[in-house]
Amino acid sequence: MAVDLRGYLGPRLGVMGKYPRMLTNAVGRTLPSEGSPEAKEKALMEFRMRNRQSTEPQATLSVASFGGTAKGANAKGANAFLAPPEALAGDAVAFGEVSGGKCPSRRGVGEHGGSGAGRLGVNVGRWLSGLGMSFSLWAALAAPLRAMEVRLQPENPQLGDTISVTVELEQAGPAPTVKVEGETYPAFAIGQNKFRAFVPTTPIDKPGRRVVQVVGSDAERNLALWVSDRDFPVQNIWFSPGVSDLKVTDYEWDRVTAFKRLVTPQKFWNGPFLKPNAGPVSSVYGVRRYYNGVFADNYYHRGVDYASPTGSPVVAPAAGRVALVGYVADGFELHGNTIGIDHGQGVTTIYMHLSRIDVREGDMVQPGQVIGAVGSTGISTGPHLHWGLYVHGESVDPVPWRYEAIP
Repeated sequence: MAVDLRGYLGPRLGVMGKYPRMLTNAVGRTLPSEGSPEAKEKALMEFRMRNRQSTEPQATLSVASFGGTAKGANAKGANAFLAPPEALAGDAVAFGEVSGGKCPSRRGVGEHGGSGAGRLGVNVGRWLSGLGMSFSLWAALAAPLRAMEVRLQPENPQLGDTISVTVELEQAGPAPTVKVEGETYPAFAIGQNKFRAFVPTTPIDKPGRRVVQVVGSDAERNLALWVSDRDFPVQNIWFSPGVSDLKVTDYEWDRVTAFKRLVTPQKFWNGPFLKPNAGPVSSVYGVRRYYNGVFADNYYHRGVDYASPTGSPVVAPAAGRVALVGYVADGFELHGNTIGIDHGQGVTTIYMHLSRIDVREGDMVQPGQVIGAVGSTGISTGPHLHWGLYVHGESVDPVPWRYEAIP
């Protein structure tokens, strides 16, 4: 449930720069803090009617959700207020338990989009408590709008993380649109009136503030999100002249690029991904590299390498459909013998440098199923498995997908 408070408080707010003081003063001067509940409700209705007819400029404060106990801006089911998108995109005011008359707070990244230590502090909780009215009754007096709950995970992302944007509508409706920095990411249904979109980040992105724009059929949220920087190691890789002269073929490039961009509406995986090979990690995700002494400016290691002897089994880490099979003999000179699995909803994984391939394109695979064997085909310094995970065509860190279940 959501309500528009412009009819109540808009004419008293003035400019956004005076938001906290003017809102508190307007409430304190206009509405009684003592008397019977009937008298207070009558006064509130009169206040609403007077201000509906005002022609003064209005600022908007919309109630995002009700119920539960707020703990800062990170509370589940919190009584969270959002400042106007046009004024403070993503800045949220989250209120403590109304019955206790607690003041609002804004710290951290909340489920409703708050970001950073706040400038807004509005003592509406104390006023509502003084009125002796339930929050739901007070909210029901205003014109209803459809609620749209938005949650971002992880709460403190860093470069390389996959950001999950979960949107829950109060009523049935079409999938919302999720945009970040001009890019649009599809949202897929994951439950009744519940949708999710994935937003990838990479080591060569700029850290800092982003605004996640979520647009529904009749509601919009602008949520501020801070993506932290991350230190990635640097390696020196030396190839022999014969290996370094190998180039990616057009056929190989086109096949792999098309595979990474697959967005299948159906979701095949369920729960955390498995480790695709039993060997130790020889190279982590995101490593920046010098190749034969030359720094690869826009390059980062797009996956995790597992050092294992030739012939060691490679297993599917999650359910999916085999959407790519490439052989050196067919032109896969860079990747070597390669398998690509489509896990659905823009999530794909790739397995490179294989000595053997045990699946065909179109096969459905299950977690733990053997799909091939470790090798050193293509551009490789020795037997190992390169495992990469892509979200909407961007290489993200696969490790969180192993330890954090994304349902």
